[in-house]
Amino acid sequence: HSHASVMYLLSKSKYKVAMIGDGINDAPSLKAADLGIAVSRASDLSKMSSDVIFTKDRLSDLPFLLRLAKKSRNTLSSNLFWSFFYNTIAIPLAALGFLGPALCAFIMGFSDLVIVLNSLRILRVK
Repeated sequence: HSHASVMYLLSKSKYKVAMIGDGINDAPSLKAADLGIAVSRASDLSKMSSDVIFTKDRLSDLPFLLRLAKKSRNTLSSNLFWSFFYNTIAIPLAALGFLGPALCAFIMGFSDLVIVLNSLRILRVK
């Protein structure tokens, strides 16, 4: 079987599949995998077919990449939650006249600050 057919079968299983490749023949497998990773010296087709490109050819960075991706996904989810939370509370209160323009501006600025500070936590990933 080709790489791609094996990767397709594995990706349809209950397991998540990652593929690391660098050649033209790896491109279909990179596309079929749940997570396709190309190395920096990979062919252009492999780079285009992958989800992530290692900027350095060090596979030892893979655990860091996975931790960073998980932290980024969690941060994005919490940022969306806080954004919707602030907007679903503040917009109706402002529309009904319970909040003045100055307070609305403060609340919006504060919500932006919370999202930026929450996003900066990504930098702590080791």
